Amino acid sequence: MSQDPPYDPVEELVFQCLDSDAPQKTLDKLARQYPEHEAELRGALEQLRCQGLLTQRPSGMGQIPEQLGPFRLLRELGSGGMGVVYLAEEEGLGRRVALKLIRPEHLFFPGSRERFQREIETVARLHHPGIVPIYSVGEEQGMPFFAMEYVEGRSLAEILLALRDQDPSKLSGEDLRKALLAHRERDESTGTTTPGLFDGNWAELCTQLAIQIADALAHAHARGVLHRDIKPSNILVTADGRVHLLDFGLARTEGSQQLTQTTMQVGSLPYLPPEHLEESTRIPSERQDIYSLGVTLYELLALKCPFLGSTPEATRQRIREGRLPSLRTRNSQVSWELETVCLVALADIPERRYPSAIALLRDLANVRDRRSIEAKRTSIWIRGLRWLQRHPKLSAAASSSAALLLIAAVFFGIHQGKARQQAEALRTQADSARIEAEQRATEASAVTDFLVDLFQHASPEKSLGSKLPVQTLLEQGAKRISSELGEQHSVRARLLGTFARVYSWLGEAERSMGFYSEALAALDAEQGPEKANKAKNLKERFSLRIERIFEYINLGRYKVARRELKSLREFGQSKFGQQNRHWGRLLRAQGTLEQQLGHYDEATTFFTRSLELITKDAQSTPKERFQARLMLAVHYRMQHHYRDSQRLLADCLDTKELPHKHPSYLVALRYSAENHASLGEYEAARKRSKQAVAGSKQVFGDRHPSTAQALRSAAFVLRESGDTEAAIELLQQVEQIAQEFAVFSPLYQSKLLDELGRSYHMMGRFAEAKAKFEAARASLDAGFEKGHILSGYVNLHLAETLSSMGQAQEASKLAQAGVAIVEKRAEGSRFHAQALGTLAWIATQIQDMPTARHRIEQALSIARRQPNAPWVLGRTLMFRALIHNLDGEAQLAEACAKEALKRYQRVRSGQHPAIAMTLYHLGWARLTQGDLPGAEQYWSQSVAMYRQLSSDPPFPDIAWPLNHWGYAITKVRPKEAARLLEECAAIQKRILPPDAHWRMICELNLALSYLRLRRWKEAEELMLGIHRSLRKRYPENSRIMQASRSRLHQLYSRMGKPEKAAGYAPKTKVPKAKALKKKAPKKKR
Repeated sequence: MSQDPPYDPVEELVFQCLDSDAPQKTLDKLARQYPEHEAELRGALEQLRCQGLLTQRPSGMGQIPEQLGPFRLLRELGSGGMGVVYLAEEEGLGRRVALKLIRPEHLFFPGSRERFQREIETVARLHHPGIVPIYSVGEEQGMPFFAMEYVEGRSLAEILLALRDQDPSKLSGEDLRKALLAHRERDESTGTTTPGLFDGNWAELCTQLAIQIADALAHAHARGVLHRDIKPSNILVTADGRVHLLDFGLARTEGSQQLTQTTMQVGSLPYLPPEHLEESTRIPSERQDIYSLGVTLYELLALKCPFLGSTPEATRQRIREGRLPSLRTRNSQVSWELETVCLVALADIPERRYPSAIALLRDLANVRDRRSIEAKRTSIWIRGLRWLQRHPKLSAAASSSAALLLIAAVFFGIHQGKARQQAEALRTQADSARIEAEQRATEASAVTDFLVDLFQHASPEKSLGSKLPVQTLLEQGAKRISSELGEQHSVRARLLGTFARVYSWLGEAERSMGFYSEALAALDAEQGPEKANKAKNLKERFSLRIERIFEYINLGRYKVARRELKSLREFGQSKFGQQNRHWGRLLRAQGTLEQQLGHYDEATTFFTRSLELITKDAQSTPKERFQARLMLAVHYRMQHHYRDSQRLLADCLDTKELPHKHPSYLVALRYSAENHASLGEYEAARKRSKQAVAGSKQVFGDRHPSTAQALRSAAFVLRESGDTEAAIELLQQVEQIAQEFAVFSPLYQSKLLDELGRSYHMMGRFAEAKAKFEAARASLDAGFEKGHILSGYVNLHLAETLSSMGQAQEASKLAQAGVAIVEKRAEGSRFHAQALGTLAWIATQIQDMPTARHRIEQALSIARRQPNAPWVLGRTLMFRALIHNLDGEAQLAEACAKEALKRYQRVRSGQHPAIAMTLYHLGWARLTQGDLPGAEQYWSQSVAMYRQLSSDPPFPDIAWPLNHWGYAITKVRPKEAARLLEECAAIQKRILPPDAHWRMICELNLALSYLRLRRWKEAEELMLGIHRSLRKRYPENSRIMQASRSRLHQLYSRMGKPEKAAGYAPKTKVPKAKALKKKAPKKKR
């Protein structure tokens, strides 16, 4: 993070003048307030005036150039004190962005640049749907700027202005919808509509908006960022009801130096807390933002700012006095709970406000869900005392001591009366809680005694010096549970459940399943007084059954898992209902099952609802909330929604609810690493990956299933960043660990083998890739019924490898089988589009262009219906560009390739093989249109990207642009062409057999370049090798063999060797196909 410059008070005062709509009045006021700086202040402003920077506030294009770097400025969106925001278009990508830059008059002050830089750094560390992300940063012509996502919407200030004459008690969500649509130019929003936002009354709608603001604010606070300028004009609402927190120009982060002294007032006056009106108490804190959000919420509910006076001094006086007109009188829709939340946020003493944005968010959610809130209003006694403190003259005139005693007596009597009523209500609850606590204490004592005695037997004096393995200790404990705790069913159930979890972590899934069943049987066997109070163990029974379902899923027993889920849904609905964390956990298990079966849309619904229920439930544990977020994040990742996944994972990793060595935290680390890699952020990916592997080895050891998972994740990061060989080494370690543990289900084994196969394929080690894919198919066939969706994917991956090995006909059959499976399991999904795209590509390898065209159109139709799968659409468009190029339709190919690039760049900004291949197709299209320099530009970018991905050994697909580029320049620059083609031939020789189609084409192109350079011997060697390979595959009188003989004849003729040239002279022409057909007998129909 950049260090801020020394504080300059004159510069700060100049900024206040520039920010003012009436600079001269502000100047006179500040001169009276700070006489020691008056001369310097007036001099600085005079200098700006002489340079024409104080005549008016910059608007339109004015002194701003029409082009800044790759951005073409279209129009001004808005301006603030220090910056101005323009709508701009990023050339090359064609996307619209919000471009923020420093106002010209501020460029004369070094502190403005530092503020601007700090805003960039602040927003860059935040990843939240309610905070607009930064795309890029730059400087052009001495003017710094940064580009953000362009979000269409209206600020709350504009909405309040549009509704200022309305009665808030008569407003509804529909009024907000109209206010948003009235000013909306076009819908560029890609998010989903906030469920039910516009359906309720105005108070409910304001609560929903405040929840979104508080959520974004909590995210910022968790990362040490204070906004310090929360107000309606800094809050944007989109047409679909999403809220965005804007303008972090005044934000402050932990560890950064102050750019303003505490004597300077920071923020907008009507939204400042009372302690910030006094110089001695201006200390930034989270409670400042909470107070400002409270003022904003009040203004939304009442359509009137609570403290705004006719003059700034009147406003300050109202804030100091804390006089708030009754909110419920102004708006009858406001509930007592919502008013309480607002009043607590607006407490005049910081310590009496919500301690954090999370606490405020929790109570707002309680109001929304009609649950009891946690906050309590300031009591009558405290309010009376604060009133006397604000009116010291009145209390003194009334003989302060007597007045205080009288008031205290009255308030104390009221308070005591309420306390008696509350005590009576709580007494019954206390008795019940005491009985349950005593019973739990008895159980805990029994569990403790059992475990102490068990581990004492492992001590040297009892075990006679021998070391007992963990499994031995567990087996001894399991035997003693039944013999010693036979009648203590609840204690037995708790211990057996613990043993089940331990065996699960040890990788012995079958033993784990047995202990889960025994634990449930122990709970069913309860007798006596416990039977009457069986509800006490309902939650334990429910938890054990859910954990057992997860074991069924891990073992691939999906039918049993579905049957258990159906039974548990009936049990859970009758015992707990559907609006709590218990139901949320069940939905999470349901989502996991659907995910494993490839039903991704259904899984998304279950995971999203699970997170919502668990987060809302005040009784949910930190671990439950963490895991609910984690499961949805993992699911988003599986669907290529990397940024959505990363946002949830950032919340997980930044939380302090779980220790950093907790297994769930380590899982979040490794998925975060994978997301960074998928987004092209390789340095961050490696850092996260190292943390995950080190933590797993420290917690579980080197040879544990969880460590294997971390290693597999690290292998993915290495493969994505180009180090494929190192990735394979790690995957081989994972494979060894997987063979040692039964916890790895057939499904996991198949996924691992499939991933190994893809890594070998990317390195061009096709024989090894083929072996892994075939092993994955065998594992799936052994563990599942035929037609599992993963079997379809493995077939397609194997087909790609076979096609690369020159076995295109066999590859086509496998690809068709894979597509059939995917169509059956996930028809119309993004996976269906991917499968059809692969089949189309393989069809081009066997010159079956009608099939290729038909299948790619099917794939494109499906991919365009997947709004949240830009990567799949990009891949499909790339294949479409290939087919257009083969058909000679260069303009269509170029359009498809450019659209593919845009789709890819929506997902990731770094290098990727798919992006490099798309650049190659763009070059091909330009060459077909006669633009050789344009083609070379694209091919050079493609080759450079492949080399960055992997240089030793080179990435196999780099052969495509090298071959085409070399062939294209053979006639104009044969020496350079030979160099490119030699590199291509070396790669093809390493990965393909001599008779492979693409290897022979590359060698033939190289031979032609040698002919141009009169390197006869090398050209002869290559052409003879190709001729020998062709003789093995084609008859001597075939056209391809005649073409080969003709090339050799020409070669020897040019070399001056007529004897050899005669040996390859063209033979008699082959009879035409029509003549042959006449002699052939007619086939029966």
